[in-house]
Amino acid sequence: MSVYIVALKITEGSFATGFTVTLQISQAGLPIELEISSQLPAAPHIPQQYDLWQTTYLGLGLSARLESKGAFISNYSHGEYCDRAADKLLNSLNNWLDANSFRPLKEKFLAKLNPVDEIRILIQTKDIQLQCLPWHLINWFESYPKAEIALSQPCYEQELNTVNLKPCVRILAIIGNSQGIDTNCDRHLLEQLPNSEITLLTNTTRQEITEQLWDDRGWDLLFFAGHSQSDRHKTTGCIQINHQDSLTTKELKYALTKAVAKGLKIAIFNSCDGLGLAQELGDLNIPQLIVMREPVPDKVAQEFLKYFLTAYAKGESFYLAVREARAKLQGLEDHYPCATWLPVIVQNPASIPPAWQQLYQRKKESVVENIAPRHLKIPLVLASSAIATVIVIGLRFLGVLQGWELTAFDYLSQKLPSESGDRRILIIGADEQDISRSQYGYPISDHTLSKLINKLQQHQPAVIGVDIFRDYPIPEHNSELTKHWQQSNVVSICLGDNLNNSVAPPPTSPLEQVGFDNIYSDLQVTNGQDDHVRRYLLSRSDNPLAETSYCRTNYSFALQLVARYFQSRNMTITTVKNNWQFGSQMITRLVNHSAGYQKFDDRGNQLLISYRRTPQLAQQVTIRDILQDRATFDPNWIKNRIVLIGVTAKSVPDVHDTPIGEIRGLYLHAQVVSQLVSAVEDNRSLIWWLPFWGDWLWIGFWSIGSGLMINLGKNYLERSLILTGCVVVLSGVCWLILTQGGWFAWIPGIMAIAFTTTGMWIYDSVAENWRTANGVSKKCGIAD
Repeated sequence: MSVYIVALKITEGSFATGFTVTLQISQAGLPIELEISSQLPAAPHIPQQYDLWQTTYLGLGLSARLESKGAFISNYSHGEYCDRAADKLLNSLNNWLDANSFRPLKEKFLAKLNPVDEIRILIQTKDIQLQCLPWHLINWFESYPKAEIALSQPCYEQELNTVNLKPCVRILAIIGNSQGIDTNCDRHLLEQLPNSEITLLTNTTRQEITEQLWDDRGWDLLFFAGHSQSDRHKTTGCIQINHQDSLTTKELKYALTKAVAKGLKIAIFNSCDGLGLAQELGDLNIPQLIVMREPVPDKVAQEFLKYFLTAYAKGESFYLAVREARAKLQGLEDHYPCATWLPVIVQNPASIPPAWQQLYQRKKESVVENIAPRHLKIPLVLASSAIATVIVIGLRFLGVLQGWELTAFDYLSQKLPSESGDRRILIIGADEQDISRSQYGYPISDHTLSKLINKLQQHQPAVIGVDIFRDYPIPEHNSELTKHWQQSNVVSICLGDNLNNSVAPPPTSPLEQVGFDNIYSDLQVTNGQDDHVRRYLLSRSDNPLAETSYCRTNYSFALQLVARYFQSRNMTITTVKNNWQFGSQMITRLVNHSAGYQKFDDRGNQLLISYRRTPQLAQQVTIRDILQDRATFDPNWIKNRIVLIGVTAKSVPDVHDTPIGEIRGLYLHAQVVSQLVSAVEDNRSLIWWLPFWGDWLWIGFWSIGSGLMINLGKNYLERSLILTGCVVVLSGVCWLILTQGGWFAWIPGIMAIAFTTTGMWIYDSVAENWRTANGVSKKCGIAD
């Protein structure tokens, strides 16, 4: 919601000749956005109708702040006359403002402003008759529920005052002649204000008022309740300070000037006929005034003060608090006609109306009174953030968050952009038709496999990987296949790590050309809750205590394929600090306390799989496409490429859960091969993570940052929105980093934000409860 300042400057003309009106619109604190002038036609009947209304209003018998019992209308016909006169005046005012000559200005007003914005409308004129009109009721303001009218002088200046925020709002309350009215109600309402220090002067003297206004500590708010009046022309006024004496503003000129220089910001004259007072007080550059235009019944004055102070102290802006209080007065108009016409703001345009909370400085060191401003709660934010960070890091280190982090990693992985397939890989998959009896059958025979490899070798592949178990001949020994197993670019597989759970490689396949087919899920890592495959064991170390196994190789199927592919390109393959290095590309092994993995079996050289999101990972054909030279097969797909042979028929179970869905083992090996080759040749990012100290900084940053942001919230709703915003931003940043291969602490970051916020809320709640239990008042004191 924006705050707009709308000035209607009416400086030339009269009702007899018409007025020149200039409209200026600007956002609070920003340059003027719009200025336009229009002409209001002559309307000599409007002052006459105002005089008629005023006569009927005064004829109601509602003299200055009568007690409630005498304030009710005794003659309802007079009330009807008053309402009719009010309607006639209001209709004439609206018709006058709808004049064709004035329409361009009105249309600019309606087009420029938004009903959801707070709009402060200043009627800048010296014409007393214009000031008396009910501007708040003109029909083109009805569409703006947050608009309020104020009167203002055309000429003004900013009074340089001392900025001296005090622990409490200092209020000088003058209770004058109370004959016939109840000012105890006004006093009681003032005493209920939070964070206020009130000095009450009752039936006082000019000297005492003057001395108080000269107080070096300054005042924030000047309040008067009692009898007052303006002269016939409403250019001057006076207040009755006791039963005998009255004071004009001229008699308090120097004292009021001093008070303004010392920081007086608001003056409220909850008394009758205050426009004359407003004329003189406006010349003293008092920032904000509230006066009553006409004689005000006691009940109306009391209710307006109650409504206004309640809304203002709860955080409504000065203008919206006046608007709310005025609107609530409508409920009294059955007995007090035109009650909503009476209160009016008189504004110095050079000043900014303060919120109640801006009138005082909360004590930084006071926990008991809970009056520390939000921008001074840095120690609380830092303490809450430090505690939250330590707790989250501790829980993460112990592996408590591991399951959540892995699930979150899957979610972000699924949101990554799609990629194209890998042209360096060819997948030959035996589908249902291939393994049917009418074709090659299942298991695929040695003869068929031999023919396939022989056909592939004719087109010079970089490496052939056979992801089919062949620990014994099918159906009988094939000498051609034996030769193929011994070719340096053919890799076979074995499985397992003990005799009871292992499958041997082909008997004639050299050990250095065998890769283990073991695929490990996170079932144990997540205590049986999650069987997704996120890691790939590239190699394992010799263990002299390990059980005997038919699968004796220390290198995985994917690693064997990649190594031979790079060797065909004369690339150096080494290990550095137990990390594989292909050329200049280091493959950092996954160990405990790496990203979301905090507690798992990190033996061997494990790779965090970066799945390529694509509808088709690589070019794929069937066995019959190659052996039968079908048109769907292009021999160019083989030369210098990595060829994987396996079974893709759904009737042969080999499915694994992954972050991107269920895929067969053949495709999982292909994913790892593509990941490693792309990292070396295409600079595609491997998944990387922060070191342990980096996780501390990352989590601490979001903990402190969110604490500082949430600290700006003024209420529960604002803090909740800021909290939500912090989580959304964190989520977006984590996703963006993952698009570049980085796995950062998303869940720990969210928990740090939540813990920090909870800590701050608990602190505020405990402090408030302590203060309430010990009877510590929010008020600062009352002096008589």
